[in-house]
Amino acid sequence: MKKIILGILALSAVSFGATEGETASVPVTVKAVITEAPSGLAIVDEVTGQVDQVVIDHGTIKKGTLSQDSPSIQTKGFRVVRVKSDGTGLDELGATKLSVGLSAKTTTLTKIGGTDKDTLTSNLELYHKTGTSTTGGSNPAPGGSGNFYTVTTQTTDTEHRGEIRSIITTTESATEGRYDNMTSRPTLAVKIDAIN
Repeated sequence: MKKIILGILALSAVSFGATEGETASVPVTVKAVITEAPSGLAIVDEVTGQVDQVVIDHGTIKKGTLSQDSPSIQTKGFRVVRVKSDGTGLDELGATKLSVGLSAKTTTLTKIGGTDKDTLTSNLELYHKTGTSTTGGSNPAPGGSGNFYTVTTQTTDTEHRGEIRSIITTTESATEGRYDNMTSRPTLAVKIDAIN
């Protein structure tokens, strides 16, 4: 019985085009970021509680697979908190009006090791997850021409949650390779507009 099963498996491998000695390989990337513990008003990661930058990773995208109707959409959440001066926990935000803003509505990703023609565009959207939207305020991010919103926090609130959404709709003009926006990164900023 075992010989019959092994024979069937061997025939299956041959019939599906398997070739003896055929191999495949990919690079393994390992990353680590070391930061100081925040204190005072801070923007932190939803999970780890620390952040020195917001990283939105679209992963691997096959060329020609994206469109306006079928884009690559990736979201990264963040929290606005007030960290105690000794770094041991969170203070209440209190009853305030926060302005949360991005400095740009789009960002250009350039191919690493490529030319300035090897680019992708990511449209950026900013959302709040909690609180009540209010009118007024100004974009606290440097440049101030991107997305922003204001939100009112309550006396006992210890955090405000938001998210940034990155949308890439086309890869047609892109060549194969790794892309990032390290040469021109937008900024996420938070400002206390008013204390209620």
